[in-house]
Amino acid sequence: MKTVKLIIFWICLGCVGYAQELNVVVQVNASQIQTSDRRIFETLQSSMFEFINGRRWTDFTFSPTERIECSFTLVVQKHDARSNEISGSLSVQVRRPVFNSTYNSVLLNFMDKDISFRYAEYDPLQYSDGMIHNNLTAILAYYANIALGLTFNSFGKDAGLQFFDRAMDIVMRCQDLSASENEGWKSSSRNAANRYWLAENLTNGNLREVHEIYFVYHRKGMDEMHQDPSVARRAITQSLEILQRVNRQRPSLLFKQVFFDAKSEEIINIFRMGTVDEKNKLITLVRELDPANLNKYQAILD
Repeated sequence: MKTVKLIIFWICLGCVGYAQELNVVVQVNASQIQTSDRRIFETLQSSMFEFINGRRWTDFTFSPTERIECSFTLVVQKHDARSNEISGSLSVQVRRPVFNSTYNSVLLNFMDKDISFRYAEYDPLQYSDGMIHNNLTAILAYYANIALGLTFNSFGKDAGLQFFDRAMDIVMRCQDLSASENEGWKSSSRNAANRYWLAENLTNGNLREVHEIYFVYHRKGMDEMHQDPSVARRAITQSLEILQRVNRQRPSLLFKQVFFDAKSEEIINIFRMGTVDEKNKLITLVRELDPANLNKYQAILD
């Protein structure tokens, strides 16, 4: 697949270019808000779309067909028309093409439950590196960098580190936001599955093997599926063994939850066609790593 080959080429050579990298479908769902005038939510959706798709996030050249596929869905739960404060949740999905197939593998399927920002109709969305203009653009820039980092990591070992560092820089700059806006940015936020801990897991030098997981899973596993499924399954098993080592080093790792939220169904489908030994080895690993879905994995033994 052209997309896969070119991204690997860019990662290896660092080619400079001038095209946007992300192709994000943006949806603002405000069905919970009782109001007759819904224009603000329409303009918010349009502004978010233009902000994240209309800017360059890297120095790499991406043609329109090679842009990274993402979905951002904001569910508005509260809207104060007097203060212009909007709060709710944001689901972020990032997908990556698999070599020599039409299949897209999900890299991230994350629900951020602590979204709060101020937005008035037609407010310009501004952002520049090293500066926080408002919480909405900080959140969007954060997830843009996470999406880039995970995608680049899946094509080249440690290739996404610069983007995770940028995401962590945004986290640190948001520590002093108002109490209503800094939820999700702090280590002590009410939801442990938050922006702080995701960035921390991806930038902690003691967890360096985290970056190898996506590279082994996708480049050595998924991209080889067309040629030799058994070799691909061994690589995917190897990626789970790496995750097992990291998880034993740091129990209750958020990255582990993030990984399986994106990958559990895919892994089950891949190993349905595996040998009995491959399936049993998988069950042993997920019994420790993803016990919540153990029954689903065990169903492949039938």
